[in-house]
Amino acid sequence: MIAPSGAPSLCAVPRRLGENPAVGARTREGIRHLAPRGRMTLDPGHVDAAERETGRLEAIAQRYRCGAGA
Repeated sequence: MIAPSGAPSLCAVPRRLGENPAVGARTREGIRHLAPRGRMTLDPGHVDAAERETGRLEAIAQRYRCGAGA
């Protein structure tokens, strides 16, 4: 089973990024693609895939925390 920290990231990170005015249209599209993929992997218990999608979302979030933007 995936670590409990993974599920909140798959819900909270996309929401926070969507509210960030610095996030561009291309990045928003990527977020809209990654978040559902990550959530789908939780149902059948594909831990590796869920962690990979969560990691991608967290990398995007980190980029905007650092002020880099895309």
